[in-house]
Amino acid sequence: MVSIPITEAFTQLESTQNQLISVLSAFHDACTQLYKTAVKIQSSHEIYKALDDRLIQMNNQLDLLSVGEEKFAQSLAFLRRTRNISQTLVPINRLPAEILATVFELTVSGHKFASSIERGAQINPMATIPSVCQSWRQLALRTPYLWSYIDLSGAMHTASLNRAVLWAERSRQAPVHLRLEKYRFFETQDLAPELKNISTRAASFTFTSYSDEIYVRDLFNQYNSSGRSDTLKTIDIGPGQWPNILSSHFDWSAFVPNTLTTLKLCTTSENITPTMDELMLLLSRTPNLRALILRDVRVQGSVPGASYPEAHLPHLEYLESYPHRLTRPNYMGVTKCLMQSIVPGSKDLEVWLEMGEANDEDHDSAMRKFCGRSRVTRLHTGYFKPDDHLPFTQYLDCLPELQALSLDFDGEPTNDILDALIVPGEGEEFSARCPKLQTLRISEACIIPQSQVQLKRIVEAHELSSLILGDRAYFVDESGDHCDDAEIMEWLREKVREVEVDQSITWFSLGA
Repeated sequence: MVSIPITEAFTQLESTQNQLISVLSAFHDACTQLYKTAVKIQSSHEIYKALDDRLIQMNNQLDLLSVGEEKFAQSLAFLRRTRNISQTLVPINRLPAEILATVFELTVSGHKFASSIERGAQINPMATIPSVCQSWRQLALRTPYLWSYIDLSGAMHTASLNRAVLWAERSRQAPVHLRLEKYRFFETQDLAPELKNISTRAASFTFTSYSDEIYVRDLFNQYNSSGRSDTLKTIDIGPGQWPNILSSHFDWSAFVPNTLTTLKLCTTSENITPTMDELMLLLSRTPNLRALILRDVRVQGSVPGASYPEAHLPHLEYLESYPHRLTRPNYMGVTKCLMQSIVPGSKDLEVWLEMGEANDEDHDSAMRKFCGRSRVTRLHTGYFKPDDHLPFTQYLDCLPELQALSLDFDGEPTNDILDALIVPGEGEEFSARCPKLQTLRISEACIIPQSQVQLKRIVEAHELSSLILGDRAYFVDESGDHCDDAEIMEWLREKVREVEVDQSITWFSLGA
């Protein structure tokens, strides 16, 4: 039964509400009448002067009404929170608290991993969940994980820093995930001392594209001087253009604990990218690493012919060493060292790698060695050259567990590369080189008539469940002009369960 005090509260609300509606109605009529009368006044200097004097006085009235407007908005917010207690109007409130907390956690995680553009367009769930109703607020405050994703973008601003400290307190002793952003050209202060305690509880450091080298250096120095932690698992630096404003190279990798599971470097400068020696040392002492992503970075010290001790990474599930064209010569040495040294475990492995330079037997040998001692189930490769058929075939021969393959031809004709996927038999018979292959993606490819025949043979030889013609993949005729692909697309859709024409450039989830 509803208690007497709540009954009286509802009665008082209804009475006050009726009075408010009556007053607002009269006020609206008065404002409307004033406006209609004012706009009809004829152009007379005396009348306009008197009107103008009253309009100037109206400023004070508007200021007073603004205060009333704020109180009215706050009152409506209280009413909405009260209404949201209802399990009939808000059915989600029927869920047990532990399930509702899980829903909150999924919402927060989804916002945290969104892109910068998506984050800007979204409402921060931690700014809204506690304001829905009192029960949601209390549940949120009792769930430390919800407050563990701390955005320190512009952390030198008092409001952002205060919010970070508050959320760190609410997360209690749970590991926190820090999103860090600071552009040195506009902010020259030292790091706030409040960040010390927060950084030592960090499970992840994510530096956005607006962070500069000095900020990265200062944060890691502070993290080191504060005692480090045994909770840091993810380091994500970039993507972005990094100005070379440090006077020398900074080795932050020396401060990283052996708990690291994800290392992602994108478009980082030489000053903050680990050298080859630093990188291999880091890999050798982080056996729990699950993902290694090196995208368009300059790793110094990759000497041709250099060898490093083996780095045993039994939990590795994702490996990407993918260069920009300008950094490609440097990258091939890096990739070669990685392939020679990394010893993966038996877990399914996703790999992004480019083909080596022409006649680079050392690179090809390192690739075969790596493929032979790993369980690669997903492979993305590209930068094919006319003479890559043989080395690519040799790679595939070392990948009996391959289930998904993405080929990027960089806008060039596919030539005979697709032939590597099939093994010629007697007459017109062909068998699958990768019998477990289920997904094939072809991107940025000029699919010539010869390759169209090859594609049909691949489909016939494999039991593909998905064929994806990705970004800028198209069919051409003998003269190199675009041709009508209706016939071959119809044939492909008859043979393959799912055929997509996908113009997006991402395929794998973890490293995208």
